[in-house]
Amino acid sequence: MNAHPQCRAAIWRSSALGWAVVAAALGAGVPLFLRMPPWSDATLHVLAARNILRGGVHYRDLFDTNLPGIVWTMAAFRSAFGESFVALRAFDLLIVAGITATLARLAGRRAAWLAAAVALWYPFTSEFNHCQRDVWMLLPAAGATLLRAHRGNLIVEGCLWGAAVWFKPHVLIPAAAVWLACRRANRWRDLGGVLLGGLLAGLLGTAWLVGSGAWPHFIDVFARWNTEYVRDGIWQTLPFKLQHVVTCFLPWGLVHLAAVPSAAYALRHRSPLAALYLGWLAQAILLQKPFDYVQVPVLLLGFAVLAARGWSVGFPFLFWFATWGLPSFESWPQCFEPGNSPELHDRLGHFTHTPWGTNRMQLREVEGFLRTVDPPLADRQLTCWHDSTHPLYLHLGLEPSTRYMHFGTVFPLRGKVDEIRADVIRSPQRYVVSDLLRMTRDPSKAYAGTGLPEWLPPRERERFPWNQPVVFRSGRYVVHRIASPPLADEIDITDWGEVTD
Repeated sequence: MNAHPQCRAAIWRSSALGWAVVAAALGAGVPLFLRMPPWSDATLHVLAARNILRGGVHYRDLFDTNLPGIVWTMAAFRSAFGESFVALRAFDLLIVAGITATLARLAGRRAAWLAAAVALWYPFTSEFNHCQRDVWMLLPAAGATLLRAHRGNLIVEGCLWGAAVWFKPHVLIPAAAVWLACRRANRWRDLGGVLLGGLLAGLLGTAWLVGSGAWPHFIDVFARWNTEYVRDGIWQTLPFKLQHVVTCFLPWGLVHLAAVPSAAYALRHRSPLAALYLGWLAQAILLQKPFDYVQVPVLLLGFAVLAARGWSVGFPFLFWFATWGLPSFESWPQCFEPGNSPELHDRLGHFTHTPWGTNRMQLREVEGFLRTVDPPLADRQLTCWHDSTHPLYLHLGLEPSTRYMHFGTVFPLRGKVDEIRADVIRSPQRYVVSDLLRMTRDPSKAYAGTGLPEWLPPRERERFPWNQPVVFRSGRYVVHRIASPPLADEIDITDWGEVTD
């Protein structure tokens, strides 16, 4: 006998099935997720956390264009749980789980399938998206929105918004959207309570900046550097950014085609979730660079908006995941082996063979060579010229030679080039590690040969660090010994794709 049509249709509403999908997706994906390599942003934040835990001064000792919220969080984590990136990744998953639980409370419906959508998607995204500020600041922002929805304490709500601001000030746009959509009858008392809580969070953070000695350097970065960084950094046109919202996580990004009109409709009923989503989407498009990790919290909110409309948002993606999106589980058994395997990192990393990712096996050979130099390297005697080489600072336990780590971020600020060059010249660096993959569009060229390759143009050979003697090479990575202090006009950085092979 055939099942009744209503029974067949009810499968996509089944919470039991949704939670079963969550368990299966996490069981399959979490071991792979935990053993993926950290992205260069996470490395920067961990180094900044290590610096302040050692008594250093943030912004002075390690340059950062951002507010210090994620550095504080990582410093607290490092103090409690040590240096393991596996543990840090587990913490990242806990934050995403907390966000999902909070959004499920806001949605009020389809919690199991909302969690299923997140479990089928987030653990399988690239390392570029993990342990990022945009994701972590959604947790306090979602908590503040939940308090708004349930008419909770205004000062606590303001404190949560203030905590999110310390990750990125962009969160002020969704905060304003939530308040405007759902303000209480006594709007001035409402606004005053939220502002008081935000001011309290601001004062606590400012007290740390002053007490740690970071305040003047913080002001310098935001007054002199970030004006140029913001002006020059957001280069894409609006149509490209609108397209990127949908295309960066295909097919998941298609959620926005339904979530945007659903949220716009829900605003008629003063939905705080809809306001949070639309406000977050607006700041991501208008203020931020079109990086994938910027879209992660937007997509999480899109899932929640559709769940609030009664959609079992994870159900259709279950079929896509099983047929087209299933990752390779070839490395799954190795995820349970002890130790920090660079080979496993290289297999699990989505960007291992790109100019922005790191080849851990080859970098380990560089590390082995640097451990043999005599006298041994001390703090500030090593310069990691390209982002992909930054793990050496952690593996060797060394402080960077200058306060700049992401030279590719600061050198495009042409008004500050002389200042950067002066710091490089003054540094007590003895060795520099560079990455040939940042100098060519052809990966095979970056890994071939020994010494400096013939294809490197003469004008690049005259620049620092390519004009310093090569003492070791492993694949794409080159170790240079500082034979003579570089001249100012030799110090610059050529980004990937600008070199004519």
